[in-house]
Amino acid sequence: MLPPLPDPLRDAWSATRYMFAARGALYEARVGQISPAISRFLTEQSVEAGVFLSAFNPGLPAPGNAMTEMYPQLTPTENAARLEMLWGELGQRGGRWFPHVGLPDDPAWPPEEGAFILEDANTDILGLARHLRQRAYTRIVRNQPATLELVPLAQE
Repeated sequence: MLPPLPDPLRDAWSATRYMFAARGALYEARVGQISPAISRFLTEQSVEAGVFLSAFNPGLPAPGNAMTEMYPQLTPTENAARLEMLWGELGQRGGRWFPHVGLPDDPAWPPEEGAFILEDANTDILGLARHLRQRAYTRIVRNQPATLELVPLAQE
């Protein structure tokens, strides 16, 4: 069983603007808030939901390692390599996605890049999040507040 998400990390994710650009427009979401613009975008794309998945600073242990409450900050070079890995995985898996950036309100937390992924029947968000060892992602369903979703370990 995973330990609960530490309050500072949950607070940081909740105090972040998640943004992506598509068709010449900038879309923004925040945990706990409805985004009418993203809701319209999802409707236009004929999907119910989308997910902001970061490639930076993994929070799940590598296979065979124990879970800790430590969330290491990787170097910019390590994070850039992880971002390329995410985009490569998305390219291989197919589906529709857009580069995204998460901009924290607190300047002590660095921005994180990833992908806004449109959910459809073929989207394996949990599998991709586990592959990237991410502890959580932000999900937005049409006309509902964005939520922070924890990623369970594969054996849970």
